Amino acid sequence: MAVMNKRTISRWFEKIPTALNAAICCLPFLLVLPSNNVAAPPVTALPIGGNIVSGEGNITSNGAGMTIHQSSGKLIAEWDSFNIGQQARVHFQQPTRSSIALNRVLSMDGSQIFGTLSANGQVFLINPAGVTFGPTASFSGAGLLASTLDISNSDFNSNNFRFENGGQRGLIENAGRLSADGGYIALLSPYIVNSGTIQADGGTVALVTADKVSLDFVGDKLIHFVVDQGAVDAQIDNGGLIQADDGVVVLSAEAKNQLTRSVVNNSGVVHARGVIAEGGRILLTAEGGISPSPAPWMPLHPWLKADASLPLAIMLSSKAAPI
Repeated sequence: MAVMNKRTISRWFEKIPTALNAAICCLPFLLVLPSNNVAAPPVTALPIGGNIVSGEGNITSNGAGMTIHQSSGKLIAEWDSFNIGQQARVHFQQPTRSSIALNRVLSMDGSQIFGTLSANGQVFLINPAGVTFGPTASFSGAGLLASTLDISNSDFNSNNFRFENGGQRGLIENAGRLSADGGYIALLSPYIVNSGTIQADGGTVALVTADKVSLDFVGDKLIHFVVDQGAVDAQIDNGGLIQADDGVVVLSAEAKNQLTRSVVNNSGVVHARGVIAEGGRILLTAEGGISPSPAPWMPLHPWLKADASLPLAIMLSSKAAPI
């Protein structure tokens, strides 16, 4: 059995003949997550002050709709604010599924997404003050990365996807529906809460709490990440549905040092059911604990429900995990 470095989770997309349909239910730890705790934006609210600083494209608005037309493989736009009201729509029209638009919010206010965000490629939304997807929010596209950790323009344009906390302690919170079939949904922050639905069938869902993390992409695939530095009181709280049928689900929380704590709380459903000759994997990692605390590498657990006609593999660990 290969054992990985405890700060590295890699090679997620090795195809294995494993199928998983798991519901993991548990009681929460006593750490209390902060809350973005702000009112929803006006129903027709759109992002304000967009300025393309790298790449080629333009931004157009019509009523409660906005389209970012991207004509280069990569684009960086800076915004005074990035909010989407319940009746508003923002669409990224991009050259291919491999295209990426990085959107950085410069204000001290968190982003409130209560309407429709869509793309035919990939969207990065960076806001150190936090990002909230409200109960009426939706995303569909090839990939979505929402992060309170920032990345430099030079690193982004050089394909060095290194994200770092600049000092703010924003929260990523999802109560809506985020979908990227065949691609990825990645949430990066010291604190992550999901009470909605996150789906990436045939792709990857990654919830990673850290102060520094590096990611690798191939096309529209998120294939690898390394936690370079954990976070103080890092915590993931999933009370919703996370689904990546024939894909990979990773919930990873790593403490900054031995004096701090990291926790993965799961009272919702994590689902990665495979198909013939394909495979689904679920990996929960937390140095401080996983609620409830499982025995390492249990092939079947009383908290799990599985299709009896399919083989089952669940990987739960408070430290390192074989991939």
